[in-house]
Amino acid sequence: MKMAKWLGATAALGVATVISSGAFAADAVYVEPTYEVVDTAFNWSGVYVGATIGYGGADVDGAYSQGGGADFLLDGSGPFNLDPDGIAGGLEVGVNWQSGNMVYGIEADVTFVDWSASQFNAPADEETVFVDTNYVATLRARIGYSMDRTLFFGTAGLAYTDTEYSVQDHPGDTDPTESGSISLNDIGLVAGGGVEHAFNDKWSVKLEGLYFWFNDNQSAVDLTHDSDNSRDFVELNDAWMVRVGLNYHF
Repeated sequence: MKMAKWLGATAALGVATVISSGAFAADAVYVEPTYEVVDTAFNWSGVYVGATIGYGGADVDGAYSQGGGADFLLDGSGPFNLDPDGIAGGLEVGVNWQSGNMVYGIEADVTFVDWSASQFNAPADEETVFVDTNYVATLRARIGYSMDRTLFFGTAGLAYTDTEYSVQDHPGDTDPTESGSISLNDIGLVAGGGVEHAFNDKWSVKLEGLYFWFNDNQSAVDLTHDSDNSRDFVELNDAWMVRVGLNYHF
């Protein structure tokens, strides 16, 4: 009799356990994990500052005649051509706006250079012409196509140069009428293009080429006391620059 009661109690406990387990299983809810999608595409919008270094040069020509019937090249006309070139380094600041893959921007920069060249009247070395460019500044619009962290762009705008042209009839002569100079400080046009790559969220490096049109033609007849200088002039034609830059994006 006792054995029957014990078996009945055990069976009842087993049934209760099964029923309880079933109820717990019915209450359990499976939650599917969710994953947040993070957009990692680089955005070029914002302000940036940077530094550049490269190489460039300018094209200057004209005519300079010495009194007494002689002239610069002893050929009856006195023409010359100077092609100063050298290292170029500077600073820049800009701002970009991005819409889809298109990037629009404005950039201003100043590049300090030491483009200088001179030419002597061989073989007497009695006449010298000299040109020296100190800096070139630009204000340009930019438009580009972004492939995530790589930007291909074109640029165009205004340029300003600080260039000086000087002549000397007899090098070493202290007579002030034997020498003179003209400032070729001129506003011109600039255009170019390049590629820029952002290697993290703050820094980018670029390669850029620029071409300048100045076409500043000035008379040089009053630089010295020569009587045979009615044809004298000087003209800053154009310039070019290839450079790399490193920019920090705010």
